[in-house]
Amino acid sequence: MNKRIVANNNLEILLKRRRLLLIFSLFFTTVYIIITIILLIIFFSNSYLNKSLNILFPIIVIPFTITPLLTHLYQINIEIKALRQANQSLNYT
Repeated sequence: MNKRIVANNNLEILLKRRRLLLIFSLFFTTVYIIITIILLIIFFSNSYLNKSLNILFPIIVIPFTITPLLTHLYQINIEIKALRQANQSLNYT
């Protein structure tokens, strides 16, 4: 009985974390897309005289900053599936 309560509380915490990580990942992805569009417009516009490739650096770096967030979200999803399966097996016994 105690294991089920702990598992349910842990499951609730993981669900809250997953919701939060989903919100952050959606926010950062939309910001990344907006930044990419703005930087590409600046790069290909005629008003930008130098045509420096340094302006494209954030387009390359931002996905590397979002990747740990997405891997953590993937790990939380795996833990949630495992806890749900454990709860189902406890309910059958």
